[in-house]
Amino acid sequence: MERQFKKAICGNLLKLRVDRGYSQRHVGKVLMMSQPAYKKIEDGNTQINAVKLRLLADFYQLPVELFYRQGMVLDTGMYVPKTLYDQVVEQLRHALAMQEIQAKRIAELEAKVVRKDAKIEELKGDRSAR
Repeated sequence: MERQFKKAICGNLLKLRVDRGYSQRHVGKVLMMSQPAYKKIEDGNTQINAVKLRLLADFYQLPVELFYRQGMVLDTGMYVPKTLYDQVVEQLRHALAMQEIQAKRIAELEAKVVRKDAKIEELKGDRSAR
């Protein structure tokens, strides 16, 4: 079952991107990742997490559950264009999700700086002990 979902998601990501005329680089930027990292997701070599899948759903203006369907059909006309209010709400959700991702990345980088500073101090102490 898990393989079926993974295969469906990867295939649908590729189909959507090509259908909408986006490059892997562009979609990678939406997810704040490199083109090679996004390619690994499309190829099925890396799993996409729920937050990134939600960002893509918002980006493509489609429900998340559509990514899990085998043989996604895009031109059925079943998705009615959103009202301006719905579009603004969608953009706000997207911005909040992006903000959350960026806050996590900042925290990771700050922790890395603290570790490196500690290592520098440790090396200074070793050098002065000689």
